[in-house]
Amino acid sequence: MRGTTEWRAGVRSLLSDVERFTAVAGTRPLRPYQVEAARAVVESVRAGRGDVISVMMARQMGKTSCRPRSNSTCSTSSRVRGDRS
Repeated sequence: MRGTTEWRAGVRSLLSDVERFTAVAGTRPLRPYQVEAARAVVESVRAGRGDVISVMMARQMGKTSCRPRSNSTCSTSSRVRGDRS
């Protein structure tokens, strides 16, 4: 039981920041200019606000790859908390 508690605490700590989570759990860490957008998305989801977030970057700067990483952080976070959604 203790191992499970420690594991969950470690995962929660990792999930506290999308940049750290994607660096460890993703195939590629977020670039510094992607972090602000990813944090805004994750914070909106966690707070249940449902914000509309527009991300403007030049071509080939990773707008599309930023979204799934934010989604992964949110879905993993809800699984660790035990949410059913």
